[in-house]
Amino acid sequence: MIYDFQTQLKLGKMVEETLDGYFSTIFQIEPVTLEEEISLGYDRIFTIEERVIKVEYKADFKGHQTGNAYIELEVFSENRSKAGWAKHSQADTIVYAIVNPSGEIVAMYNINRQKLAEALHSWEEKFRIVSCQNKGWKSNGLLVPLTELSKVCSTVLKVKI
Repeated sequence: MIYDFQTQLKLGKMVEETLDGYFSTIFQIEPVTLEEEISLGYDRIFTIEERVIKVEYKADFKGHQTGNAYIELEVFSENRSKAGWAKHSQADTIVYAIVNPSGEIVAMYNINRQKLAEALHSWEEKFRIVSCQNKGWKSNGLLVPLTELSKVCSTVLKVKI
């Protein structure tokens, strides 16, 4: 299946709004600019009391069926390649949301970016790398079982939002 960027962006924005609503009861949330998001690899800045947390949101619309997370390693377009979110993000935590066919978030994996970085090498040896084709670009990523992903998480929440 070839994905359309605008469609994926629209779906991602819907998930971001849901996550913002959920987390806004705990944190003050400040979105970053698109330029900052692209260069720094995080979507939001959460603040609670004096603590500042850089957060990247990721939405997975297949994990509920496959039991796997797609951990993006590389992105390729016609004239360039760059590191995928798993290697590029400078977030403190990555909120990896599993979305069911009805559009509800059914699980959130709060990935510790440092632990993710430490796990990547062994995962690359252990798990299958697959390509995800989009109009004008593609990405390569690992299919990591959600049970394995939970090992690099500070929390895993089973929710319905």
